[in-house]
Amino acid sequence: TFKAYNSNPTTANAVASSSMVVDVVPYISKVTTPLSSIYTSTPSAFNRSASGVYPIGTGQTVTLTGYNLSTGSGTTVTIGGVSQTLTTQSSTSVSFKVASTTKSGSLVLNASTTPVAATNNSNINTANVVTSGGTTYYYDQQPNNLNNMNLTDDVAFDVWTFNTLFGTGTSQAIRYPTFKVSTDSTQRVGFAYDYGAQDFYVNDNGTPIMLDGSYTQWYDTAFAYDATPHFYAMGVNGDNGGGGTTNWANNGFYAWQAGNQTADSSGGGTGTGIGAYTTGTWKRFIENAYDGTSGVSDRDQYPKIAATGSGQIYMSYYDSGLNQLTFRYGTVAASNTFTGALGNEPNTGTCSYTGSQVIANSASTYGVGQYSAIGVTSTGVAVAAWYDQANQRLVYSYNTQPTSATSSSQWQTNATAIDSNFAGWYVDLAVDGNNGIHIAYYAAGTGDLKYAYIPAYNQAASATVVTVDSFLSVGSDIGITTYYNGTNYVPYISYYMPSFTQALGSVRVAWRTDFSTPATPTNGAVNDQYTGNWEVMTIPSSNIAQDYRVGIGIKTNLSGVNSPILGYSTKNGSLYNLETAQLQ
Repeated sequence: TFKAYNSNPTTANAVASSSMVVDVVPYISKVTTPLSSIYTSTPSAFNRSASGVYPIGTGQTVTLTGYNLSTGSGTTVTIGGVSQTLTTQSSTSVSFKVASTTKSGSLVLNASTTPVAATNNSNINTANVVTSGGTTYYYDQQPNNLNNMNLTDDVAFDVWTFNTLFGTGTSQAIRYPTFKVSTDSTQRVGFAYDYGAQDFYVNDNGTPIMLDGSYTQWYDTAFAYDATPHFYAMGVNGDNGGGGTTNWANNGFYAWQAGNQTADSSGGGTGTGIGAYTTGTWKRFIENAYDGTSGVSDRDQYPKIAATGSGQIYMSYYDSGLNQLTFRYGTVAASNTFTGALGNEPNTGTCSYTGSQVIANSASTYGVGQYSAIGVTSTGVAVAAWYDQANQRLVYSYNTQPTSATSSSQWQTNATAIDSNFAGWYVDLAVDGNNGIHIAYYAAGTGDLKYAYIPAYNQAASATVVTVDSFLSVGSDIGITTYYNGTNYVPYISYYMPSFTQALGSVRVAWRTDFSTPATPTNGAVNDQYTGNWEVMTIPSSNIAQDYRVGIGIKTNLSGVNSPILGYSTKNGSLYNLETAQLQ
């Protein structure tokens, strides 16, 4: 019953003068999730995505605040059609933990056994009133006046499931992880990573494999699957065992399986000696930590591997000893057979195996920098993107004869500057099934995540550059992949948010949603505000991600749908872990 009172203060008129029966329906005015706490002045800056959905993990608590949400019992809530078990309910508040079988979708709240549904998802978001002064007010829109002016009162969730490889964690330090998903039908999930004080490991689809050991820690890693799918990894160790080139550890390239020489100084692993100093099977020491002049503990930095077919290997890395960006091509086959530029360094001269190509060095027009990415088209053209430190720009190039060691000059001849103003940090790239080139990178001059699309390997002049995410400092430790949705190749980008280092909310994901002009992507953010042309969201992990590379791939989820899965390392107190997060 709704009662109307006369505003006249006299006793005679201060009683109910009329009444009428009206429908009172549930309405949700606020949604609280674990991500609401990471930016408390404006929770929707991070507890909602660019499209307005709420990222949530299974098992996490959601609290709905509003009006007429419950009559004391009988209220039901579903997400994506999956029922949720309520932990508390009242007329103004309802809480529940997201069920393990929940899939992404809209929330439906019925406030009694006689269904009376919350109106958030059924009302008209464009309904408005214009004041006498000409100001338009929209009843059901909720712009946050910070980074998202497109929010409405609709309530939907993107549900993520999490898996950790070390249970509740390990006291052994985990550093420099690289994560990949194979693109064949098996969709294998794998990591390369440094483990503890002395060991280098991969985890291939849930199986940990020690590849090598040393007297000291390992540094940068790389990881890839070919189409078979065999795995490939790189691990950089910089120990000096007592002087002389033979006592320095090496940059190892590893293929398919553990070899016969993997022990560390404590005797761990399968070898009888210390692996990082001794050649063995299924690995090649392509470079020594001694560069011919001095020892460099992390000589080879930010390595990347692209593997195709059955053992065709393309790699790039920054050689900090020689201050050059290096490219290598080779093959791996049965019986521990490695060809091309994949061999054991000779422990003389610059202690580098022959056959490599110089993409850029300090004398190059398109200069050298730490960050690079490598890919290959279906026709065997190698493509590369890198950061030119001297000129503070992103550079792209290609080599039509990458298998020939004499084709090195093509990298500079075919180079094109793509973006400037310190653009190109943490660059990564992917080549789609139509040979389109997708490049993601951090623009340090503005602190933004950016993306460039090149329609073919030799069409860099037609590159389109857009900003994907820009609120606060965002976009380091990048990974990128693509997925064909039946109409378009969709780029998916994983990345880290430096603004939230050692805090919840540091891992993020973005993918393109606007294909109104397929060959010409548009900005996902302008002036730090989302446009709606890309979906952008924070991964709702309950763990603190480390500031290392965040990888991404596509894998079938629990509903049988191909969806993004991210991999990264975490540290909670003294416990380390490797974690994956997949959209359901």
